[in-house]
Amino acid sequence: MSKETETAETPKTEEATAEEPKAKEEKPKKAPKKKEAKPKTEAKAEAKAYMLRIPKEDMSILRLHLTSAKFSPLQKKSPKKAESLARKLIKKSPENSYNYWALAGALREQERFNEAVAAAEQAAKLNPDGLFHPRLANCLAKAGDIKKAEQTYDQMLEMHPDRPLYWLWYAEFLVDYFPDRIEEARDALDEAKAASDKRWPIKDEELKELLEKIAAKEKNPAEN
Repeated sequence: MSKETETAETPKTEEATAEEPKAKEEKPKKAPKKKEAKPKTEAKAEAKAYMLRIPKEDMSILRLHLTSAKFSPLQKKSPKKAESLARKLIKKSPENSYNYWALAGALREQERFNEAVAAAEQAAKLNPDGLFHPRLANCLAKAGDIKKAEQTYDQMLEMHPDRPLYWLWYAEFLVDYFPDRIEEARDALDEAKAASDKRWPIKDEELKELLEKIAAKEKNPAEN
């Protein structure tokens, strides 16, 4: 008989046949404690700490997108309501440059261009890093101050030559107000394609629309 067979057939000893001790009765498990909500001050502190980890320029762009998302739909539907909301926010936070930027957009939509310029100038004054220069330049052009508008475009491109969208907007300005400078507009588009800041991308439809406008100007220069 092999060892494996012998072991299997060997009778159990008294110790082996003795009754197993009864398992200890398990105590009822306590329900997990609910996490207490963090105090508002602690939550704010955590949010502030998170924001501090984001580069300042990225945070500015994020705030601009959030402001745009808040105002753009309302501005298209009812520029008067958008203006009213912007003014309320300005009254509450007069140092918030984004609210002046939003106000400029609402006024521009109503073709109140001089007032839009004043609001955009205040936004650029509070935040002079070039973030609001595109809207200021556009409002200046629509108000008829073409010279100052071009100076503003030059300033923004000097500050941020790596932003593709800035070059696109400058090209649009040249096409709209200087039909004899179409070649410069094309050069600006070349700069836009070479610009490296991917946080300011150009939408395909925007580029297509501008190229069609340039083609139309070149085809019928006498109509410009």
